[in-house]
Amino acid sequence: MADHESMVEVFLYETRNFLEQLEQLALGSEDAGAFAPEDVNEIFRAMHTIKGSAAMMMFTDISTLAHSVEDIFFYLRELHPQKVDVSSITDLVLEAVDFMKGETPDASSAELRQKTEDFLRAMKVENGDDPDVDLRKA
Repeated sequence: MADHESMVEVFLYETRNFLEQLEQLALGSEDAGAFAPEDVNEIFRAMHTIKGSAAMMMFTDISTLAHSVEDIFFYLRELHPQKVDVSSITDLVLEAVDFMKGETPDASSAELRQKTEDFLRAMKVENGDDPDVDLRKA
């Protein structure tokens, strides 16, 4: 039991640090009007780490939400789309951060996850990319 509690403490500490970093990167990108390639990579890595750590801790809603946000940054990183709504992406990142900070792991992230997936799908269509292609498998 003590081992699990210490693992949860480490998870919470690391995740809080990543969430603070995500807020700063998202807000800085919005102020700049674009996501710099290094910020895309940093946000992708932070979401990827949160996704994996949350899955290991069996916080499924946090893990799946992080995965949905991670997918947006994977798309930005790999395809460099021309039409990018930085403000809307920032809003999604901040909503995800707020969920991960303020909600219990038992709360459902389904609505926000769906909003994130719908946004990515629309961005792919707007940029002339097939929304049904999983870039990680292509």
